[in-house]
Amino acid sequence: MGTGTFAAVLIGVMLLLLISILIRQENKSDEAAIRRIVRSTLIEETTGVSVNERLKAKRKSISRAQDFDFCELRSAKGFELPERVDGWLDLEGLTTSRGLKLPERVVGDIYFWSLPKSEYERLSHGPVRMDGKVRFEPLVDEDEMTRIRLSSATAGGRFRL
Repeated sequence: MGTGTFAAVLIGVMLLLLISILIRQENKSDEAAIRRIVRSTLIEETTGVSVNERLKAKRKSISRAQDFDFCELRSAKGFELPERVDGWLDLEGLTTSRGLKLPERVVGDIYFWSLPKSEYERLSHGPVRMDGKVRFEPLVDEDEMTRIRLSSATAGGRFRL
């Protein structure tokens, strides 16, 4: 057997190996697709919800937190808030609760700095689920802010006003 014949046989064997590998890969792809379809069908039949709907819901649930700043809002008349707030909700400028419909879920705090507690209590409902607190006064009062400014002004031995 000459070198030309040996090379032709070697190329033929390599082509056969390559074809068998490609066929095997195609079968694996087909098997994986069939397994995905069967799994999706089983999940849909047992839960009543398709896999695509579950994935969409999961993507929505892991979206980043979004804060809503409506501090300039004075009246809620004709104003609609979203059903879900994934961060804090700032309504500090609101002076009346008339027309206010709070979201069903608020993950963070709600700020009502200008709204009296009695006005808030007139609301027929609050969020169904709330992970934060309802705050009626600033987290830091004016006296504390003055102390903070003075302490930062005198920091490092220098006194700046």
